[in-house]
Amino acid sequence: MKKGWNAWAGDGVNETKFNEKVASANKVRKERIEELRKQRADNRMRGVIVNAEDRDKKFANKFLVKELPHPFNNKSHYERVMDAAVGKEWATLQTHKRLIQPDVLTKVGEIIKPLSFKKDVSPQTLDTLVAHRANKREKRAPAKF
Repeated sequence: MKKGWNAWAGDGVNETKFNEKVASANKVRKERIEELRKQRADNRMRGVIVNAEDRDKKFANKFLVKELPHPFNNKSHYERVMDAAVGKEWATLQTHKRLIQPDVLTKVGEIIKPLSFKKDVSPQTLDTLVAHRANKREKRAPAKF
């Protein structure tokens, strides 16, 4: 604690009250430290510090990339791109919009063909359904705002 913070300061101020406040704050601090020390896994082992990072790494492994994604050639390039800040606060508005823009853009109601076809639906049937849907879309009246 510093003199004058949250208390009166200057000539004629009782120093003993300030010293009592400092002593009580230190006592509370020491009690809190002891409390936290007792909660640790290594509290009774003298000269031993349990490394909690290994536990954290075990749980984080499911979020790590095992192979480099497509556009990257080496690890350092990938890490450089992942370290770049994406938020509006660190980049210009145009850069932010470009960074968060999805790779594939589709219009509302547009049919996206699946990557693999079901066995019971032939590709010809699927194409006719898509064409039928496209024809229906063209016949609609334009929206009025």
